[in-house]
Amino acid sequence: MDIDKQSRAYKAWYNAQRRCDDTTGSCYHLYGGRGITFAPEWRDFAVFHAELGDCPDGLSLERVNNMKGYQPGNCIWATPQAQQLNKRTNVHYTFDGMTQTLSQWAKQLGMNPGTVSKRLKRGWFIWRGQLREG
Repeated sequence: MDIDKQSRAYKAWYNAQRRCDDTTGSCYHLYGGRGITFAPEWRDFAVFHAELGDCPDGLSLERVNNMKGYQPGNCIWATPQAQQLNKRTNVHYTFDGMTQTLSQWAKQLGMNPGTVSKRLKRGWFIWRGQLREG
């Protein structure tokens, strides 16, 4: 396999390894420093590429479970919007048996996330798809 080191897939592969391994890197503490690893079988770019293929335009490498490492079965090419919903800093709210992020609730309610956040902090709740005062 001829490796195009300028391809999006190669750059994603290379940078993921650096985040896990380079102790001097600026993001190491968020990845390798907290136990995120890069699968040994993926150290060979050809193996990584055979599993995930080329990186489509507008997508980047995403770990499905962000508490696990870069490994087969845990990585996909995802949109920035999908990646925002998979951050460990997200706060999830459960109403009527449905759990979503604040942004997801705001979208469902047709409201600004800041407005939803302020109202929830004031004791409002989501009931049957509507935001109501408590």
